[in-house]
Amino acid sequence: MRRPRGLTALLALVVLTGTLGACSERSERSELSESGGGAGQAAGPSKGADGPDGASPRTTTPVADGSQVPGWTSVTFSPETPRTAGKLRQAADRMKQRAVSLGLKDVRVDVTGGDITTRAAGDSEKRLTALGQTGALAFRPVVTVSAATAGKCEDLRREAALRDSESVTVCGGTEGAEALDYVLEPASLVGSDVAGAKAQLDSNSGSWIVSLTFTSKGAVKFADVTGELATQQSPMNQFAIVLDEKVLSAPAVSQSITGGQAQISGAFTKESARELASLVEYGALPVRLKVSSVTRFPSTAG
Repeated sequence: MRRPRGLTALLALVVLTGTLGACSERSERSELSESGGGAGQAAGPSKGADGPDGASPRTTTPVADGSQVPGWTSVTFSPETPRTAGKLRQAADRMKQRAVSLGLKDVRVDVTGGDITTRAAGDSEKRLTALGQTGALAFRPVVTVSAATAGKCEDLRREAALRDSESVTVCGGTEGAEALDYVLEPASLVGSDVAGAKAQLDSNSGSWIVSLTFTSKGAVKFADVTGELATQQSPMNQFAIVLDEKVLSAPAVSQSITGGQAQISGAFTKESARELASLVEYGALPVRLKVSSVTRFPSTAG
């Protein structure tokens, strides 16, 4: 069995960016408020049609008058592969939890047939799509790391496959401004090893951070892994934090970290810190989603 490896006490992450996904369903309709919200019965928007290939997001504006401003936004997601109604309902429930934790007002999540749709007031596309990111978190020891090179990724994939069936290659990950290629060992900890995550303003630095608390089993693994990594030479003393198959950061470990807690720091805004904390807190969605339509419904100005 391959040995586990660890993470630093202060994990330096890059800003979590990029659009996140969201989806729609008819069988369940809930309206959420900042305080938690309750179920609502108001009718939802009709689903926008997919693009010609069925995969590309399509944006429509029912009222094109330039004097008008958005009244509300609807984002519809489809599963990348067909899923049961039960899995879609689980995903919708988790998205509602994320909405509450992010402080989003009046967000509605509907399950309609094989899709999930979210809806909120204003031009809220980015905030709605944040609810639908898969959110699969893993902590993987680093085998090799190098500057990203065109055409090199296939060689790295072969290297990872020879090492272990669960080793992976991530090409084009970023550490600061540099694009990097990684070969990573099997995950030593995953999202289920984290009991809680919270976005906080660090009083010392004035920067936003994400504080992690591990489960009792996760805390033991975390201490063992960080202790093991601390004995290794660079880059094998690094621990990659991977979210949805993207390396967010790969800090080095200098000592065993006990106590079952860690902090993720970086160039976070309040919003991006809360998004990451929400993804970690409520775990990965049971369905991988893609945006199938974005519809904006303006209200008449004045």
